[in-house]
Amino acid sequence: MKENAFVRFYIFCLEAYKSHFGLSGKETYDLFEKTGVSGYLKDGYEVLHTQGSGYIVEDIHDYILHHPLGTA
Repeated sequence: MKENAFVRFYIFCLEAYKSHFGLSGKETYDLFEKTGVSGYLKDGYEVLHTQGSGYIVEDIHDYILHHPLGTA
């Protein structure tokens, strides 16, 4: 995977999650950092980047809810 492709995917995921839950960019970024979403997305990139935004948002939300620091 090219790093540039992952960065675009990460931004897409952050924006989709932010919009879905009505969060600010900073709130979403902080939540992603606190719960390790970046690593999760990087590890799952090959599968996740082929999915639709609704699936990705729900998958990220499920990951956060099951993370020890998840508070969403």
